[in-house]
Amino acid sequence: MLPVTTGRVSPPRPEVRIDERVSSNVGGHAPVTAAPKEPKRAPRARAGRGRPSREGSRADGLATRKRVYDVALALFRKRGFAKTTMRDVAEAAGLSLGAAYYYFPSKDAIVLAYYDSTHEEHAAIARAVFARSSDLSERLRAVFVGKLDVVAKDRKMLGALFRSAGDPDDPLSVFGRRTKEVRDRNVGLFTEALDVPEVPADVREAAGPMLWLAHLALLLALAHDRSSAQTATRAKAEAFVDLVAVLLRLASLPQAAPVRAVAIAKLRDAGLVDPS
Repeated sequence: MLPVTTGRVSPPRPEVRIDERVSSNVGGHAPVTAAPKEPKRAPRARAGRGRPSREGSRADGLATRKRVYDVALALFRKRGFAKTTMRDVAEAAGLSLGAAYYYFPSKDAIVLAYYDSTHEEHAAIARAVFARSSDLSERLRAVFVGKLDVVAKDRKMLGALFRSAGDPDDPLSVFGRRTKEVRDRNVGLFTEALDVPEVPADVREAAGPMLWLAHLALLLALAHDRSSAQTATRAKAEAFVDLVAVLLRLASLPQAAPVRAVAIAKLRDAGLVDPS
C-alpha cells in the first residue's frame, strides 16, 4: 500500500544502494536477498590427466595377497591343512582376520589357488622339455617326474587333500565341479606330452586322461613316502615312464589298430574318454 499523507511531511529517507536485492519492494514485504553465487568448480580430471593412479594400490593388494598365500602354504606344510585356521594365517601374515578373509574367503580358496599355481609351474617345466624334444620317453618323464619336483615339499598337505578326493561334494576334490577347469588343463598337459608323430591322434586322446589318473596314484605314493628325498616314489615314476612309453609304441602300431579301437570304445563307454 502507498503511504497516506497527513499534514506533516516526513523527512526524506536516506538513499539505500541495492546490490543483489530485488529492486522493488512490492506489497510491503521485506527485501529478498538473491542466493549467493557458487564458486566455479574446477573441471574434473580426465583419465590419464591428473587422475591419481590406482596401479600402486593394486600392486600393494597383489603383494598382500601373495603374502597371505605364501604364509598359508608354509603353515599347511608345517602343521598340516586341518590344524591350520584362517586366524593362524592372518596372524602370521600380520593382518586382521577380516583382512585375510578379504583376500581369501576360506582355506579352501587358498588350496584352489594352490592347485592353479602348481599346474602353471608344472606346465612351464614340461613345456620347456616339449619345445626341445620329440622323444616320447623324455616328454613323459617331464610330466611325471616334473610334477613330483613341483610338489615334493608338500607331502604333508597332499595327505590331507587326498582325503577330499572321494567326496564329490567337497570343493577341494580333484574330481569335483569346482576343480574341473584346472583338472581339464592338467589332462590337456598329459595329452600334449603325447603329441609326437609316433603316437596316433586316437591313442593320444584316449591315453591323456589315463596318464593323468596314473599321476594321481604317484602323488598318493609321494604323500606316504618316508624315504630320503622320496627316492622310492621317483624310482616308481621312472619305471612307470619306461613301461608306458613301450605300451604306447605298441598300441600305435598299425597291427594294433583293431584292438586299439575296441579299447578306446570301452574307455568312452566308461566315461573315461571324451565321447567326441
